[in-house]
Amino acid sequence: MLQKAKIQALRRNKHVYANQKTIGFRARRASALSLLAACGTTPSSTAQTGSSASGGAAAEPVTLTFWRAGTDVETETYWNAMIDRFEAEHPGVTVELSSLPWGDEIETKLNAAYASGTAPDILNYSLVSIPQRASVGQYANLDSYVADWEGAQDIMPAVMETGKYDGSVYGIPIKPDARMFVWRKDMFEAAGLDPETPPTTWEELKEFADKLTIKENGTTVQAGYNMSIANGFQDYQIFLMQNGGDFVDAATNTLTYNSPEAVEALEFLNTFVQDGNVIPADQFQSGSDVFVGGKAAMAYKNPADIQNMITADPTLADKIGVSAPLSRKQQATFGGMGFMFLSEDSKNKDLAWEFIEMALNNDEMKIRIDDLGIPPIRQSMVEDYVALDPEMNQAIVDAIAVGKGAYLVIYSNELNNQVSAAIEQVYYGKKSAQEALDESCLLYTSDAADDLIGV
Repeated sequence: MLQKAKIQALRRNKHVYANQKTIGFRARRASALSLLAACGTTPSSTAQTGSSASGGAAAEPVTLTFWRAGTDVETETYWNAMIDRFEAEHPGVTVELSSLPWGDEIETKLNAAYASGTAPDILNYSLVSIPQRASVGQYANLDSYVADWEGAQDIMPAVMETGKYDGSVYGIPIKPDARMFVWRKDMFEAAGLDPETPPTTWEELKEFADKLTIKENGTTVQAGYNMSIANGFQDYQIFLMQNGGDFVDAATNTLTYNSPEAVEALEFLNTFVQDGNVIPADQFQSGSDVFVGGKAAMAYKNPADIQNMITADPTLADKIGVSAPLSRKQQATFGGMGFMFLSEDSKNKDLAWEFIEMALNNDEMKIRIDDLGIPPIRQSMVEDYVALDPEMNQAIVDAIAVGKGAYLVIYSNELNNQVSAAIEQVYYGKKSAQEALDESCLLYTSDAADDLIGV
């Protein structure tokens, strides 16, 4: 009875939460879920396969639509160049690229596109989308293509497995996205710290952050540590995993982000916020990254972020240190993966697959290493990759080895939103860590149960 009363009280206050910045996700959740439900009722098995001959001209002009998640200029420049190379090998074929921001915007547009029959032929998107979209027939099953693909045997087996759902391949991995621990050596030196010795424990991280933080008139102008306040689930997930916890037990479909390990991790991160060691940021807002902007001394970043920083300012090459992730109960980091998908509705699947196959060949992977700093996923290329920059690239390989990405549950996107909303309330002092996480788990579990029984 007490639990039921608690849920009812929380629901009565939903209209209050919805007006707060920290709970704005709930309104977007309702819209996204209703769109997804509409998508699930849209037949997708009638799509025809394109008939373009491999490597030749199309029988008639063909346009492939290609959507990618992300809006950074460097990656868009690469894709436009690869599109030029693909079109040169396929006269009569045009590839139209659209770059969409990460977060709710791409989800909403994808839901609407699949519901209306205007989904892209090719999609460059995330691990988290696989169970959600493969389960309702939006992503094409790629088993037959992979079986005939010579390059499949060279892809790291563990990496290839990440693209599977219910035993079949739906996504082709293309971009390992493990977060390395990074720091600014010049800022370390200015703070009297050894620029070659990063922190290795949580206690050292906080100690270093205190020394590296610079304030002017009470305002932090140099963050000792960089983390997102809005949409902060990835930063939190790193520390939760290092503390032996997880957001969810996928095997039992049980939410676990209010465990003792979860509460302790959030309380630890909140000390950075309350002590002014961070400059508030949103990981999904373009241009808001504090470390990339040169205003933070330490962070977890992916290889592309560091490569782009050095490309923009070559003097940073000797000023940025990289290492394997920190450890508490275990060594862990966020280890995302970017994938290439075919839409089941595509009428040009064979041609679209040729585009994906080209993106995964050695030449294109080498270009991405050179231009974007994206690690190879071909086994035959790893040794040469590490040799290019032993310090940086070994750290990347180490991070990939202990990285864990999104949770393979169909509600993974909404789970991330719920976690972000809960921890943001803690950062802004509205609730304690235990209270915010308990209430979020309780309300979210109740909502999910209502969805299942139609309440």
